[in-house]
Amino acid sequence: MKIFIEATLIGKFILLSFFGIYLIISFWLFYPYEPITIKEPMKIMNKDKIVNSGETLLYEMDFVKHMQRPGFITKQLIDGVIITSSPIIGNIKTGHTIKNFPMKIPEFLGSGENVMKWSGTYKVNPIRYITVVAYTEPFYVVSDKDNEAFNLGDNYGN
Repeated sequence: MKIFIEATLIGKFILLSFFGIYLIISFWLFYPYEPITIKEPMKIMNKDKIVNSGETLLYEMDFVKHMQRPGFITKQLIDGVIITSSPIIGNIKTGHTIKNFPMKIPEFLGSGENVMKWSGTYKVNPIRYITVVAYTEPFYVVSDKDNEAFNLGDNYGN
């Protein structure tokens, strides 16, 4: 009889342990984490929203960081073609911040209207990552490479 009581206590303990683990994993999976909130569209700070290829785009981020977690940050220029910059790890303090950030425009980028897509991926618990995406307002890239290509075309065959 004593062995039967101990076995049922051990069984109840194991069952409660599994239920507790199930609750923790369910919370981790379904809780609506919000590591950062970004005001969109992000403002372009360059004069007249024009930047030359090879120069620096300056954009303003107005955001509230809710969790002290580092983020895996990528930036993409989108104008029909997507150009991705090298990823970085960012870890800005929690709280409200308004800050200007630079992005180098590749020299090979042709003229045209672009937007920048900012993506931050945060590990919010041991089993879940959250990706936050924000866009800048449109800006215009001016490239001297376009003129060089036209000049080569004019001299073709001579």
